[in-house]
Amino acid sequence: MKLHILGIVCAATAMTASADYLAGLDAYNSKDFAKAKQEFLLAAELGDAKAQRVLSTMYAKGEGGPMNAIDAYAWAAVAALEDTDVAAKIRDTIGAQLPPGIKAQAEKRATELMGMYSRPGLENRMLPQLNSNEPTIYDLQYAEAMLKSGVAVDYPTRAREKGDQGVLCASFYLDADGKPIAPAAFEPWAKPSVLAGSTEKQLESWRFQAGKPGVRYAYCLDFLIEDDKTWADFNAVEKQLQSAAGNRNALVALAKQLSAAAVSPRGRVDPKYATQAWRDAAMLGDVQAAYETGSRLLRGDGCRRDRVKGLRWMDHAARAGSADAKAYLALRLQADDELKLDPAKQQQYLSDAAASGHAEALLHQATQQLKSKDPNRWAEAVASLARLSERLSISVWDWRAYGLALIGEFEEAAELAEDALEFAQQYNLEQSHRQQAFIALQENRLPPAPK
Repeated sequence: MKLHILGIVCAATAMTASADYLAGLDAYNSKDFAKAKQEFLLAAELGDAKAQRVLSTMYAKGEGGPMNAIDAYAWAAVAALEDTDVAAKIRDTIGAQLPPGIKAQAEKRATELMGMYSRPGLENRMLPQLNSNEPTIYDLQYAEAMLKSGVAVDYPTRAREKGDQGVLCASFYLDADGKPIAPAAFEPWAKPSVLAGSTEKQLESWRFQAGKPGVRYAYCLDFLIEDDKTWADFNAVEKQLQSAAGNRNALVALAKQLSAAAVSPRGRVDPKYATQAWRDAAMLGDVQAAYETGSRLLRGDGCRRDRVKGLRWMDHAARAGSADAKAYLALRLQADDELKLDPAKQQQYLSDAAASGHAEALLHQATQQLKSKDPNRWAEAVASLARLSERLSISVWDWRAYGLALIGEFEEAAELAEDALEFAQQYNLEQSHRQQAFIALQENRLPPAPK
């Protein structure tokens, strides 16, 4: 079937168009129809009516892939909900050329797409429900510890007297009972202070859902003094959001500002405002904002926690090129049989994230390389591990020592293995395997691969 249709690809200003639409427009004008279609699809999936309309004409013409009359009709029908005049003409022109059986399939597909990518559909499938929240983990390079039982935060008297306050985060290992082991405050929130030490100490008495051995988890506590200087004027914040509306760059800048203010001891801003700014920027196609929106949904930061919506945003951000989103999807979903990636995509996402310098992705990739039989990959893995801090995980010590042994650097490997063993003994982590590794390295023998 060949469809006769007028294709319209419109220019738009950066102020009013989504980033994906503009990228699609550039690719289309350069005759790179495959890339253009990919970019327009990303924009269309976020409700951009112009992108939905252009995507319809590309499916109708077979640009960037095979001609698809059903999707051409369906995307025009979705676009017509917002971009009524032109998109409706395209929809009707295509529909008039479809045989009855194909027309029925096209209308069914249109109903399906409307349920996902119309304004109400996006509200149900993607957009966070804004609300205030308790502080949680802000950096997804650490897995968030899920609280099982805790106690009220004990505000240190000395800190309260000095007026010290803020959100303090600590990372830790978890034993089989969910007890934090070796909690350590981490940057940028926990500078050396009474509060940092208090955070580490208090979390030792809290209990979390048991995690994987050798993996560092994290949690945050909020030390807040309520007074007339604590909170920013919410009316002023709402005016800032109104002023930035529709301007992607302004929204991202404001989102960063509000994110910092959400954990500030003075002039604090409710985290729902930061989530709103990230969400609005994400809807305009900003890749970082898409990742941040997914991250906030997953941890319930300034919105109701919603894993399904969070993962949809992570998938969107990963397809748009976010290394952080790729790392999350590659590393966090492998135990989930329903949601985990296929092996090829998981490996590609892991490689992309590691190439960007994502710490956990680098560690995971390095362990894969050290398990291979290729000496060139061993040296590459050792170099990668040298870039990582052992604070990420004791596994950095274990695998770096093993890698150094593979390339014949037994003396340095033994020193690292000894550090790992002493750390394990101090905090009651697994020791027998590390003891075997240390002895083997002292004797210039290759130790067993770390567990």
